[in-house]
Amino acid sequence: AQNTSHKDATRSKVGQTAHLVASLRGLEHCREDRLFKDPFAELLGQNFGKGDEKVVLATAADSSFPTNYDGNIVAMNVLPAGLIEAVAIRTRKIDDEAKRFLREQSPVQICVLGAGLDTRPWR
Repeated sequence: AQNTSHKDATRSKVGQTAHLVASLRGLEHCREDRLFKDPFAELLGQNFGKGDEKVVLATAADSSFPTNYDGNIVAMNVLPAGLIEAVAIRTRKIDDEAKRFLREQSPVQICVLGAGLDTRPWR
């Protein structure tokens, strides 16, 4: 089983699931009624599903999510139902809690454990 989603030397060191999570955040970013902005996730995840692993980011045709970054429906029901929404809600919740913590505690330093190619420090 392939554990990366890219063949180039730099990106092949990042796990396939990290690219998937970034892609899901990128899809949420593309929504008009998005829960958060994450243009970096859109960039990091835009090539996911275009390689040998054939993972396709697609949702139901009547969904408000774009089907993929090219605007084409490639496959249906590839992702488990609710996965995109779950990642979006989780991301928003962590954003809200991080903002609250920063407001209330004024920490000197924050350590980000970059799961899913986390772009939180740059957005």
